[in-house]
Amino acid sequence: LTPGDLFAASDVTGVTLAFVTEPDWSRAGEQDFAVWAEDGCGNRAEGAVTLTLQEDTEPPVIYGVKDRYVYQDEPVVYFAEAFALDNVDGRLDMTVESLVDLHTPGKYAVTYTATDKCGNTASESCFFHVVEAKVTEEEVRTLARQVIGEIITADMVRAEQLNAVFNYVRYKVHYTGSSDKTDWRSEAIRGFTKGRGDCFTVYSVTRALLDELGIDYMSVTRLGGRTRHYWVIVNIGTGWYHFDPLMTSRLKHRCFMWTNKQCAYKPYFWRFDHSKYPEIATEPFRYADVVAAEKAGLLP
Repeated sequence: LTPGDLFAASDVTGVTLAFVTEPDWSRAGEQDFAVWAEDGCGNRAEGAVTLTLQEDTEPPVIYGVKDRYVYQDEPVVYFAEAFALDNVDGRLDMTVESLVDLHTPGKYAVTYTATDKCGNTASESCFFHVVEAKVTEEEVRTLARQVIGEIITADMVRAEQLNAVFNYVRYKVHYTGSSDKTDWRSEAIRGFTKGRGDCFTVYSVTRALLDELGIDYMSVTRLGGRTRHYWVIVNIGTGWYHFDPLMTSRLKHRCFMWTNKQCAYKPYFWRFDHSKYPEIATEPFRYADVVAAEKAGLLP
């Protein structure tokens, strides 16, 4: 912390703030220390401050750790969607303990660990399933780039890009109720070229396009139920929102940047494990306002 984080001073000539005696940031409890403020003319004032420091005992929270399918004989990107946040230190680096044998198809345990500056540690485990690659990453990227060239223009901000992706996937992939849920690349190819599949196909095409655009997303799978459902949450600097372009004859909802409250009208359909994901934004996503804010440079 700096003096400016703890107190404020103002003067028409500007103010410089500094500690006379700096607190011991490693010691919990109440401490007395001194600060000074100096204006642009060299006039200085000092003051005593009492600060109470609380010990950080809260461990980090790890998000995005879930069972995944990865491809045989290809590098694994462990941190594509997984990350750790700490209540004090913010985003943290993680370590991975893995015995994945990328040369041999099978199911392998993977453990993610994050430790904050105070030594508080959190771990989350999942399984990586190594499967044979039927299509290459470049085949998927080639089709994704082709579509982006058709639906995205150079002047679009990220909100407009998301809208274009949503509309393309929603009307391109017609629901048939089946897919190979072990191979997202093959389903992306199927969606791009055949225009049919199920929610996993819709998810796969969405994922391919968002990857190519460099937009932050996390994959979500329905929690419980007789069948599985797949979609993503997306963050373009406004917080995380649900993004699910799926449309069927029975389900004509338009889940474009929805909050949990908006998704609650079909609670079974978008039920998910909240503990594995960052907090979803609570304010409705106002598309026109976000576009305007992005064009004005007001978003991160």
